Amino acid sequence: MSSLDHDAGLENQFSQGSASSNLVLGTNFFSGKKKKELVVTFERLLPMRVVSFQAISKTPENDAMMKLREWAEPRGLFADSIAHPIYGFNNPSPQKGKKEYGYEFWIQVEANFLEEGVKNKDIPEHFCAVSRCYVTDPHKDIPTTWRKCLIGLKKMITNLTIFAVWKK
Repeated sequence: MSSLDHDAGLENQFSQGSASSNLVLGTNFFSGKKKKELVVTFERLLPMRVVSFQAISKTPENDAMMKLREWAEPRGLFADSIAHPIYGFNNPSPQKGKKEYGYEFWIQVEANFLEEGVKNKDIPEHFCAVSRCYVTDPHKDIPTTWRKCLIGLKKMITNLTIFAVWKK
């Protein structure tokens, strides 16, 4: 399996709602040695234009990544992961009793980029909870990391203190 070295995010209705209401759970995928502790951080993502690749199947992550790779590699976009980060999320999410579900990858492109034959999207500013997933067995490591992220995020929200600031 080739090394996946990209950011991934779980979309929460980006097409609707205000930028301040968007909170996304994301994971950085890396092949390599696993760390013992899962670290979850919050990051602010600025508005961006992306090209989207989606697959619905029993193996949608692989299928969507193949579509992305076939399009992005010839254009040299994988060579600069800072200028062209990749985000991924379930779309639609897995459902109990169904073997097929969806996965969608986004690759960030220049703000004025427009190409026919691919799906261009403008993504508003949003905040992400981000972690890192070390992938040796994608069918085991990715779902396990997602579950740990969700559990960690629930704990963080449970312990979150919100302060109201009153100004005259």
